[in-house]
Amino acid sequence: MSEFEFAQTFQFWIENAYASYTLMISILFAYLLAGHFVAKQLPKAVAVGMTAVYCFVIAGTLLSHLGSHAMMVLTYIKYSQQYPDGWAVPAGLPSMIGPLLFGILPALISIAVGIFYVHFIVRKGQ
Repeated sequence: MSEFEFAQTFQFWIENAYASYTLMISILFAYLLAGHFVAKQLPKAVAVGMTAVYCFVIAGTLLSHLGSHAMMVLTYIKYSQQYPDGWAVPAGLPSMIGPLLFGILPALISIAVGIFYVHFIVRKGQ
């Protein structure tokens, strides 16, 4: 691969990570809106089923987000092996701590708070 192709591949993984995170936020708000407006009217089994489907869908977007960051690291490793003095990607191995600390951890907290809100705040009367 040329340096330009490495830079393009790296940019693709960055865009994919942003897209999956945006999708995760959209799914979270859809779940919260649905839970806020209809959770009291739903039987418990349906509410639990809705939460289970939400958890499966959100797990896919989180894994996609994490996988994109892992592919960025692998792309960088291949790039730095092929072009040790390359110009297309800044020097220094990208860390997974940033995506985990500022991407996945807040997402997991918001998912837990969303489930708590739907089942223990909105549905508390049942």
